[in-house]
Amino acid sequence: MIINYSHLAVKPDHEEEFLEACKPVLQAARANKGNISYDLMKVFGEDNLYKVVGFWKDAEVYDAHIASDYITEYVEKSSNFLSAPITKKVIRGENR
Repeated sequence: MIINYSHLAVKPDHEEEFLEACKPVLQAARANKGNISYDLMKVFGEDNLYKVVGFWKDAEVYDAHIASDYITEYVEKSSNFLSAPITKKVIRGENR
């Protein structure tokens, strides 16, 4: 299992644009056959910080997600609404 944990810092006054851009990513990621879970969460007490946590069946499925058109398109336009580069941790775990 692969766990992806990403931090997204949103520019003030760009939250709606950010959320609209996230919708197709969330839908496409969740539709992947090897996706276990993919969620966007706002960090409590932080006005402009969000986290994405994704669980993937294996590295092959995760790598396909990262290389997908929907991720490429999101990253290309993310400078319009993100105030910092996306930071992420990828954890390789065992299925139990």
